[in-house]
Amino acid sequence: MSLTGWSSVAAGHRRALLLIWAIFLIRAGFYLSFTPLWEGFDEHAHFAYVQLMAVEGRLPVADKDRISQEVYFSLKQAPLPWQPGGFGVGLTHDQYWKLEEADRRRLEAGLRVLDPSLGRTETAADQTNPFLFQYERQHPPLYYALCLIPYRLSDRLNLIDRVFLIRAFSVLIASGLIPTAFFLLRRFVGDTEALLVVWLVTLLPGLMFDVVRVGNESLAVLLFTLLVWLSVRGVTSRRQALIIGWVLGCGLLTKSSFLTAVIPVGLGLLIPLDTSRPLKTRFGDVGLAGLAAVALSAWWYALNYWTSGSWTGLYFDSAVQDSSLPKAALSVDWLNAFKTILSSHVWFGNWSFLKLRGWIYQLVMIAVLLGIVGAAIRLARGFLRPERDRYSFLTAVLFYAFFWLGLGYHVLLTFVATGVSATAGWYLYTTIACELLVLVAGWTTLTGVGVTRVAAIAALGAALIDLYGVFLVLIPYYTGFISHDADGSLSSFRPWTLGPAGYVEIVSRLTANRPAFMTREYFLGSAILFLLIGVGSVGLAIRFLLQGKREQRPLA
Repeated sequence: MSLTGWSSVAAGHRRALLLIWAIFLIRAGFYLSFTPLWEGFDEHAHFAYVQLMAVEGRLPVADKDRISQEVYFSLKQAPLPWQPGGFGVGLTHDQYWKLEEADRRRLEAGLRVLDPSLGRTETAADQTNPFLFQYERQHPPLYYALCLIPYRLSDRLNLIDRVFLIRAFSVLIASGLIPTAFFLLRRFVGDTEALLVVWLVTLLPGLMFDVVRVGNESLAVLLFTLLVWLSVRGVTSRRQALIIGWVLGCGLLTKSSFLTAVIPVGLGLLIPLDTSRPLKTRFGDVGLAGLAAVALSAWWYALNYWTSGSWTGLYFDSAVQDSSLPKAALSVDWLNAFKTILSSHVWFGNWSFLKLRGWIYQLVMIAVLLGIVGAAIRLARGFLRPERDRYSFLTAVLFYAFFWLGLGYHVLLTFVATGVSATAGWYLYTTIACELLVLVAGWTTLTGVGVTRVAAIAALGAALIDLYGVFLVLIPYYTGFISHDADGSLSSFRPWTLGPAGYVEIVSRLTANRPAFMTREYFLGSAILFLLIGVGSVGLAIRFLLQGKREQRPLA
C-alpha cells in the first residue's frame, strides 16, 4: 500500500472514516471546553514554554528560566488542580467553589484583564517553588515551535483565549491519528474491522485527557502511529526508508520517548516483512533512515548532554546520572509500578487525579494482561505455522514492548530520585493505535472470536466509562458540586438530588474562565451532542456485539 492508499478504500468505508474523524473532533472539542484552565497535566508549564519561545525567540534554560508574570498571576486567579495543591500558589477547585460568588467573579475578572505584555517578564516570586520554573524544558522543541503559529496569531488576545486556541490546535494535530491508525490497522484486518478499532480509539477518555491540553502528546501520538504504520508496511525503496528516518527524527524532536522506537525501526527495516530486498540492501535502508533521523534530531540530544550531562535531558535522568541504576532496580516495587501505569492509563481525571471505582481499574488491568498474553501466543504461533503477517506483527509488538521498557526505565529513574515506584500511564497513549492492534490480536487469539465482537465489547466498556466519568465525576467536580473530603476521597454526585435550577447552575458555572463564545447555550448544545454520541455508541456497540456472534475470524 502506498502513501496514497486512500484510493484503495471503498467509498462507503471512506465516508465511515470521515464520520469517525468528525466524532473524534466533536468529542475532543467538548473535552477541551469543559476542562478548566491549567487542569491538563503540566499545562501551564507547556504553555510557558511556547510563550518564552514566542517572546524571546529561544529555548528555555533548565533551572534558570521561570514562567512569565502573566502565567504566574493566572495561577493566583484561576481554580487549580487538587493533587499538586494549587501549586502552592492559588486555590484548588475545591477551595475556589466554596468562595462567595462575588469573590469568584472578582478573580475571573482579574484573569480576563491580565495584560499580555506581562508575558514578556518572568516572575520573581517564590524562588523555591518548582512549579514556577520552566521544567518542561526537558522536552524537545518541535511541538512548541509549531504552537508558535496559533500563539502569534493571538498574541494580543487575553490569556484564556490563547490557551484554548492552542488546545484546539493540538486537537487538530492529534486528530491525524484517526486516518493514520486506520491505515495501520487495515494492514492486518479488513477495512470494516479496522474502522471498528479506530472507532474504539475515539471513545477512550484517557486519550482525550492527553490531547486536549496544551502539551506535546498530541503531536507524539500522531508521529508514533505514523512511524509504526510506515514500518509494518515494509520498505521497497530508498525513498521509503528516508521517510521513515524523517518521521523518526521528528518524533525524537517531539518527545525523548521516541528513543524507544530506534531499535524497533532498525529491526523493522532489517527483517524481511513482505519484500524480497537483499540483506545488504536492507542494511543500507537502516543506514539511510538513521542518517535522516540523526540529521534532524542529533543537535537536541547533543545540547542536552552539553548542558545537563544527560543525553535525554529528562529531569530525573540528569538528577540520578551518578547513581547505580542496576542495583536500584532490585529495590523497585515493580508490581506497584505496573498497577500505577495501567490505572493512570485507563482513566485519570487530569491533574486533579480524579479516579473511578476501584473495580473498573482491576477489570481493565486483567483485560490488558490477557491481551498481552494472547499477543505473545499469537506472535509465537505466527512463526510456528508460519503466517503471512508474522514479520509485520512482530514489528508492531517490538514498538509496543520497547515503549514499555522505556516506561520501566522512567520508573527506575523516579524511584532513585524520589523513592516512589511509579510513573505516569498517560505517557502510554503515544502508542495507542499500536497498543490496540496488539491487544485486539491478543484478545481474538485467546477467545477465538472475531475482531468485530472484541472491538464491540471494548467500545461498550469505553463508552460507558466515558459517560460516567464526564457527567458524574468531571463536570460535577469542575463546577463545585462535589469535592474532596478531609481524607482525600471524592464525594459522590447524586444527580437525582438536583432540580432544574441545579442543572442550570452547573451549565452556568462551566462558562467561568472560558472564552467568551463558550456560553451556556454553547455548553448545553455541546453536552447534548456529546451525550447523543455516547448513547449512540453504546447502542452501536451492542448491535455489533450481537452481530459479531456470527463472526469467528481472529485478527490475522
